[in-house]
Amino acid sequence: MFRNLSIQLKLTAATSIVILLFIAALWSALNGMFLTSNASEHFFQENMVRQTAYQNMFAEGLLSGIALRNLVLEPTLKKPFKVVPAAINRFDAAFKLAQSMPSNDDSVRKIYSTIKQHWGKTRKAKLDVLAFVKAGNIEAAKNLLITQEHPDWQKVRIAVQDLTNKEQAENKDIKTSILSSTRST
Repeated sequence: MFRNLSIQLKLTAATSIVILLFIAALWSALNGMFLTSNASEHFFQENMVRQTAYQNMFAEGLLSGIALRNLVLEPTLKKPFKVVPAAINRFDAAFKLAQSMPSNDDSVRKIYSTIKQHWGKTRKAKLDVLAFVKAGNIEAAKNLLITQEHPDWQKVRIAVQDLTNKEQAENKDIKTSILSSTRST
């Protein structure tokens, strides 16, 4: 079939085939880049924001509890009166940010509800402990730490760790997806 074609026609056919192969390769590469770009954008605009918020919630909740315990052990300390309310406010801001991020997972909303309920109690207890120490009622402060602040904080801590674990698993899936799409292009 190709023997009867002129050289010019053979060259045109060969060039056309090369151009079509180049276009197919280019389309495949661009499609892979687009998919990788979308996955990366989702990761940085949602997953990393949530992960950072969860880590901040954990750190600020822990910081406020440590500062309170130090204050109860050493009531003359002045810094906890600034540190605890600031840490509470940063926890609140991180929680608000986490809640503002889109999630289609009902279990995440349920965990948020648990955090909201128990954080409200532990937040109030933390501020009440500050007031008791300021008033010189160290025994009432200790009692509130033991009976309310710590048990509710434990529920918040476990819930935040559950969120962190869920986010890390999703991040691992996104990483795998990104890496597989970059290797296939």
